[in-house]
Amino acid sequence: MIDRMGKRRRRSSRDSFWTQQYGGMPGWALVASFAVVVVLGTIAVGGMLRDDAATPSAASTLRPLPSVEATQEVAQRTAIAVVGDSFTGGSGMDTGRAARWTALVDDEFSISTYHEGGTGYAATLETADGPSNFVTRVESMPSEGIDKLVFFGSINDGNEGYDATLSAATTALTEAKAKWPNADILVIGPASPRWPVPSDFEAARDATRDAAAAASLDFVDPIDLGWFENTDGLIGSDNTHPNDEGHAYLADQLRPVLEEHFVG
Repeated sequence: MIDRMGKRRRRSSRDSFWTQQYGGMPGWALVASFAVVVVLGTIAVGGMLRDDAATPSAASTLRPLPSVEATQEVAQRTAIAVVGDSFTGGSGMDTGRAARWTALVDDEFSISTYHEGGTGYAATLETADGPSNFVTRVESMPSEGIDKLVFFGSINDGNEGYDATLSAATTALTEAKAKWPNADILVIGPASPRWPVPSDFEAARDATRDAAAAASLDFVDPIDLGWFENTDGLIGSDNTHPNDEGHAYLADQLRPVLEEHFVG
């Protein structure tokens, strides 16, 4: 390029870059193309990041927390300890724990059982841990955490007679009141699987009732209430223990009793 003075003007390096050809493209076009690529790449990466954030991986997926309602439902169940026999702990006549009355009321009550089949207040079973009956059960139970307590039974005391049952029941109830002075204690007599009720079952009931009265504890009488009377198909083939239907029946009888005494 010739200036007005007739001298050739040197082209600046900046001017040469913008106008020089690179692969058939001027410098300015090459820069513009690169800028477009950078912008589009940024948009694509941003979109990928947003997609990843919106779709958590399996490793980062959080388990839902229990709802407030579910937590309150668990907290609202009433905890009860039950001292009993096989009418509480079950037998070979039922299909297992899930079928027993203690499980059938667990929507409302959290039942902890201290049971041994064949035992009662006086009726004793020799075990690897020593003699087992309602009295020894009270002695071995924890001193803390028993706020609501039920004694349920037992027809097994029918073989022990009125006097022995009265003495043992008095001991068990007296020791329970001393061990858990603030506990709410309910005594439920034996439920007879046989009708008419055998006289030895009635003697066990009478002794349990009288011991509860002497201890100033509420007493519920399943025999007087007619539990299992005029019912078919509720007792197993041994003619003594409830089957699954019998435990469902017991749950229906015991639920309102527990509600009235411990909830209402």
